[in-house]
Amino acid sequence: VGCDVLDVGLVAIPVTVAAAIAGDVAEDARKLVEKSAELEDARAKLVERERLAALGELAAGVAHEVRNPLTVIYSALGALRRKKDRENDERELLAIVEHEATRLRRLVSQLLDVARPLELQYAIRPIGEVIRGAVLTATMAAGAGDDDVECRAIEGELVECDEILLGQAVSNLVSNALGAPERRSPVRLGAVVEPDDKMVRLEIADDGRGVSEEHRERLFSPFFTTRATGTGLGLAISRRI
Repeated sequence: VGCDVLDVGLVAIPVTVAAAIAGDVAEDARKLVEKSAELEDARAKLVERERLAALGELAAGVAHEVRNPLTVIYSALGALRRKKDRENDERELLAIVEHEATRLRRLVSQLLDVARPLELQYAIRPIGEVIRGAVLTATMAAGAGDDDVECRAIEGELVECDEILLGQAVSNLVSNALGAPERRSPVRLGAVVEPDDKMVRLEIADDGRGVSEEHRERLFSPFFTTRATGTGLGLAISRRI
């Protein structure tokens, strides 16, 4: 049986070309992985924004409904306190009602902070003045003394900021540090100028027990708290600001 003989030609590919092709494939694969990660991150952020938007609408509705009866409670408290010759037990009951009404008013204010849009009002302000005002607000609310916070503010340094919102964020963080479990030393608050970025970095630290690993991912979620009297809104508001 006769058959044709076939000449088989072999093409030699230079090693450098083969390496370049392999590198291109690897680079394409890396970019694909990065794009997939970016898409997943964008999807997660979109879900979170939608959840927060729904939460904001709910918070605004609740705050609106609660604010009116809260005003009535404070009016009634004022009228009762103006009456003289109250017995001791009645004064104690009034103090309890006032304490709980104050807690409720704080919750309403925080709900509104979560719900309302942040309209930034920028102005040039001394950073030291903003920090000291925030610390004073936090210590008064916590019933703490001046020696409970070591404040190292930068005197004379001017920053462009929304003084009210920045002060609120700092005050929330200081309050959180003051209430840290097992805290033994004063809360430390410092400001560091970063000339390369033309920024001021604020640092707030305490020596309390800290946050457990299982709770860290939920730390800034609205209404998440590990404290019996906490609302779980302070850190969420600070992060939003």
